[in-house]
Amino acid sequence: MLDRAGGFPGARVGWLAPAGNSGLDALWCALRHALDDAGIEHRDHAKFSPHVTVLRGVAGRLPETPIEPVSWPVTDFVLVYGFDGRYEILERWPLRA
Repeated sequence: MLDRAGGFPGARVGWLAPAGNSGLDALWCALRHALDDAGIEHRDHAKFSPHVTVLRGVAGRLPETPIEPVSWPVTDFVLVYGFDGRYEILERWPLRA
């Protein structure tokens, strides 16, 4: 459920995001531990911020604002490589119902 909107300072993007712990925090923590256990180097983000970018080229800062909840069912997840403002899907995994 996406129920807040806002922007990242300096990133010039607007986003929609879930409030509170959406279960994505637990997924990120487990993934981080699995990468550590496998000896795979990764960037460790101080704060994990699950979001969907919906605007680019935003002038100024968009304050975080509650919105009418938007349901977004998740049927799979992907490993994405981001570079030069573009994204490439490296792998996709379906989720079981």
